[in-house]
Amino acid sequence: MDPLTALSVAGTIVQFVDFGAKLLSQAAELYKSPVGTLRSNNELELVTTDLRCLITKLRKSYSAGNDAESSSEDVQQRTSFERLCDEAATLAEELIVRLNKLKVKDGKQRIWRSLKEAVETAWSKNEVADMKRRLLSFREALETRVLFSIRYAAAIFVSR
Repeated sequence: MDPLTALSVAGTIVQFVDFGAKLLSQAAELYKSPVGTLRSNNELELVTTDLRCLITKLRKSYSAGNDAESSSEDVQQRTSFERLCDEAATLAEELIVRLNKLKVKDGKQRIWRSLKEAVETAWSKNEVADMKRRLLSFREALETRVLFSIRYAAAIFVSR
């Protein structure tokens, strides 16, 4: 075997062993976890659930404060804000459902279920990361909208 091929085979073996070690580490964490999920997924679920609740409160307070007669620009902004809230809430719900699918249920063969969910977590890693990135982008848009609304309301209050 020529040296370049041997180096390639050795590199592949090292990658495979590294992947296996990470997989076993995650399976062990899942097995020992009292809630049946990885700590990072549990934290992400907590933050996502909190954001979903916050979106619901924002939507209620925004619609309660805008019941008066509105200009077409106000209606357009309200519609845009509602769409942002709807999309963010939908994505948050999808992420929570996805994270719940990665939980290990109690019962027989918990070791094998932990290993299976560790593999599933590895396969869905990019999908979860993409959903997280999209949700952060919605959060930033909502933050910008809320800060703008506060600044606009303060400007109106000062001008009176």
